Amino acid sequence: MKLKILGSGTIKPMNPVRNCSGYLINDCLLLDCGPGIWRAFMEAGISLSQVHHICLSHFHPDHVADLPAILMSRYLMRDEVKQTLYLGGSEALPDWFEKVKAVCGSWIQKMAIEIVTFNNLPVNFAGFTIQTARTGHTNESICYRLQDRENKILFYSGDSGYNENLISLANEANVVLLEASMTENTRVEGHLTPGLAAKIAFLARAECLILTHLYPHTHKINVREEVQMVYSGKFILALDGMELRF
Repeated sequence: MKLKILGSGTIKPMNPVRNCSGYLINDCLLLDCGPGIWRAFMEAGISLSQVHHICLSHFHPDHVADLPAILMSRYLMRDEVKQTLYLGGSEALPDWFEKVKAVCGSWIQKMAIEIVTFNNLPVNFAGFTIQTARTGHTNESICYRLQDRENKILFYSGDSGYNENLISLANEANVVLLEASMTENTRVEGHLTPGLAAKIAFLARAECLILTHLYPHTHKINVREEVQMVYSGKFILALDGMELRF
């Protein structure tokens, strides 16, 4: 399995600039598409014509704002992109996407888009077995467990507070990709700290922990030290453009 990190940042400005959430799996499945992800495709030389599956963790702008741009790009490439686009998410996705279409106008109505809703049961999607669970960040927020044909497993939390669903779904994953927006001093409900993310990775017996979606104040602490107090496995701090094969 190949993971390419297109966006590891947040909506809050910081230096160096990072794109918001977006992760490309095997060059064909996109997990979230926050601001900057359309541009990240262009800069990486990856054609949107090969991405026919998108999964959304929830509908906050820092995770979905570039979806209309990606869809319009595909629409303008319609002579070469004939395949249906499959858009996956929680059961709230159909209603939310109807609102997106109403704002975008007539062009989006002409596209071949199929909505797929996940309900915690394993399903086949983009060649993966995908299972989801609630994260508690918002009513519609879900996390993802992706398993490929070689039984390699990636777990992606999206935004989440600490809960047992994440530990269960991340069980023995090769890679857990977790947000760590907060520090112990700035903790808020619905987000993780590096220490809490490390605890999830430890309890799930994950091989590798990748922390992403860190706000500027989180970069000011010793993230690696906090993680290694809890978790002894492989640890990576996400960066835009980073690629990992496992």
